[in-house]
Amino acid sequence: MQKPIGLILAGGQSTRMGGSDKGLMLYHDKPLIAHLIERLSPQVGQLLISANRNLEAYRRFGYPVIEDTLTGFQAQDPHTLLPGARRARPLPRARPVRRAHAY
Repeated sequence: MQKPIGLILAGGQSTRMGGSDKGLMLYHDKPLIAHLIERLSPQVGQLLISANRNLEAYRRFGYPVIEDTLTGFQAQDPHTLLPGARRARPLPRARPVRRAHAY
C-alpha cells in the first residue's frame, strides 16, 4: 500500500506566540518542527513543509518547502494552502475508499 503525503503547516501569523515562528521555537532543546518531522516522516511516503517566512531555516531540515504567500483572511484557513502544495508537488489522483459499515 502506498503511504500518504504529509504536509506540515509551519506558516501563520503567530499572534499568540508574540510573533515568533512557532516551528522554530525550541521544545526540549530542539525546534518544534523537528519533533513533527520525527513523528510524521516514518508514516508518510513524502513530506512537505509549508512556511511563510524563514524558508531557508526550514529547508535545512531536508524536505521541500512550499512558500505560503497568502495574507490576511485567506491565511487563516489552512485549506487555502493545499492548491499551492499540489502545484509544488503534483499529487497522485485519489482513489475512492470503501468503508465497512458497523451496525
